[in-house]
This record gives sequence, structure tokens and C-alpha cells, in this order.
Amino acid sequence: METRTELDRARERIARTFLKVVPPHATIVTLSYSDNVLEAIKMAHGRGHVNRAYVLESGPLFEGRTMANALSDAGVPASAVPDSEGPFLLARASCTLVGADSVLRDGAVVNKVGTHGLARAAGDRKKPFYVACETLKFDARYDAATWPGPRNSDATNPTFEITPAELVTTIVTERGTYGPEVVRTMLSPGREPRRPVSSES
Repeated sequence: METRTELDRARERIARTFLKVVPPHATIVTLSYSDNVLEAIKMAHGRGHVNRAYVLESGPLFEGRTMANALSDAGVPASAVPDSEGPFLLARASCTLVGADSVLRDGAVVNKVGTHGLARAAGDRKKPFYVACETLKFDARYDAATWPGPRNSDATNPTFEITPAELVTTIVTERGTYGPEVVRTMLSPGREPRRPVSSES
């Protein structure tokens, strides 16, 4: 387990990595709450790369409202919007940036429910779909077909879901950017599994 200081440093490095891929004056769509995404958007806005963020509310817990408030408090123009607005907002957005609970060995991403639909909508509109997370969340134990789901999760009302690797543009980490195909090579069978951290994404 990383210490809080190490996690803070990783988030700063992730934010610096994001600066390399986000276009100038971008409008970003995200969802739920992620410390990594929060730090990345804050830094990108401070450097003139991000003009505005739209945050899907992410019912039923509505963590997106907390995220939008945190961005606004940091001086980033941000709005919490209903989940159904995501596909429409992507028409005028520059890209999507989300966090991750884990990245599986085939490059698929586990994150809050709504991520898969947002990624598919981004792909339909040919907008980049970026994922911000620490490399310690790379999990070689499972792929999309074998992932057992989160522990203590209500099967009738799941809070996490899988987004297939083919919908992910790039995974933005503290060590650089990785396409899903690179993740597949890094986490190929035979390499020692790396346990994902349990910290908030």
C-alpha cells in the first residue's frame, strides 16, 4: 500500500502526464468522483489547457456533484449534469477523462457504472477517451472475461462495471501513457501479478 504522500505525488505526476495529451482550451466530460481526474483537470486548467468540465452526476450516489463542486472551488468552470446528457455533451467536448478502480490484463478498465456507456459514446463521436490511474491499479489476475466483480457489491444494483479495452484511447499514469495493447504486453501471463491499490481513484 502506498502512503498518502506517495499517492499525492503519483496524482501530480498523472496530472503532468495528462498535460501531454489534452488539447489546448479543451472542454472535458467526466463522471463520478476521482482524485486523479480532479488533480489532472485542475492542473490542465491552470496551464490553459482546459476551459470547462462537465461532470455526469453518476446516480444513485451522485458523486459527480461532489466532483463538480470540487472543480468549481478550485476555479475550474464546471457543471454537474444528468447522466443522460453525456452523449449530447460529447458533441462539443474535446475529450473524456475518467478514473479507474483497476486496469485488467487485457487493457479493460473497471470503474463506476456509466463509464462503459460514456466510452462508447465518445468512440461514436471519435473523441479521445482517457483513463487516469496509478500503475499500481494494473491487475494481472483478471481480464474482462474473468473479473469476478467487486466484493460486497449488490448484484441487483452494481456500482462498478467493465469498459472494454477497444473503447479506451490511452491510460494516463504517473509513469507515462499506455495504450491498452501495451498493457496487454505488460500484464501478459507469466509475469508476477500486481495487486491494485484500494485507494480512491
